Amino acid sequence: MDEPQRIDLTYITERIITLFCPPACPEETYLRNLQEIVLMLRSKHGHSYMLINLSQKNETLTQMNHKVLDTGWVDLLAPSLDQISGVCSAMENWLQPNPKHVLVLHCRVTCPPIRLRTDFIQSDRM
Repeated sequence: MDEPQRIDLTYITERIITLFCPPACPEETYLRNLQEIVLMLRSKHGHSYMLINLSQKNETLTQMNHKVLDTGWVDLLAPSLDQISGVCSAMENWLQPNPKHVLVLHCRVTCPPIRLRTDFIQSDRM
């Protein structure tokens, strides 16, 4: 039997992390993975991390994390340049003042290949 899809956590740099949840990931698995990841983030980074949700609004993320920027980007629609610019500014404003600040880019979608959102946004910081 195939193991259910899980959230993919990738350290792009020491200060930029991406979380990608594949479309086939069941809700129960997503929530369990998310709880484990939040515990890891808190133990490793305390309150020095900010989560940016690059998908539709997600109340669960807001409830589990102390600092969330919820973009509300809609599946299958490209964000506007203003929206992308706003996220890039938020990233810079969070990372620049404190070398201990960590950024977590989250993307959960119902249809592939939206992983490009996290790849595109994180590439701006490289």
